[in-house]
Amino acid sequence: MARVVLDGLWLLLVLLVTGAGVWLSSSLAAYLNGPVWLAAGPGVLAFPVLFTPPEIQGLSHFPDEDRWQLRHPTLSRGEFLRQPLMRPRFYAEGFTLVSPDRPQVTVDRVLEASLHNPRHRYVVARYEKRDDRVRAECDEEQGPSVSVRCALPDEGTYRVVLLSNREEYGTYEWIGEIEALRGR
Repeated sequence: MARVVLDGLWLLLVLLVTGAGVWLSSSLAAYLNGPVWLAAGPGVLAFPVLFTPPEIQGLSHFPDEDRWQLRHPTLSRGEFLRQPLMRPRFYAEGFTLVSPDRPQVTVDRVLEASLHNPRHRYVVARYEKRDDRVRAECDEEQGPSVSVRCALPDEGTYRVVLLSNREEYGTYEWIGEIEALRGR
């Protein structure tokens, strides 16, 4: 593992040599606007080169030492734990979470979320009640700004899952989730 600077950004670089070839990963894909393919070997095999910016790597990895966060200012453990639960794909697809700004929110009856969507991806949202069989679709308004509205039927804890696709019909990929605590 090595730390490198590219266009002023600190990145983690990992090179793994296997019998099948070379796998290169680094902490940068959103920087290059998605995965890149590295060709190698006789017959030319392709291997993914994944680049993840430090801010994205820091969504799921909290190092023992602040200097390994590779970003300034660094996050405290509390700030790390309060980050929304968005997956790297969320950022690679160009989304920005406008609201809520926490992974867990308390609502009266309705969870509302807003996403900045400059690439005009399609978003669907679903909720499920923890420890129950209550599941349903949420309402979404598509466009450069996506609005998600989930009317939660009863009090309790709900997991709201966000999914996205380039086209309206087809397979949607999981991009993040929000936990909603509905009171009375």
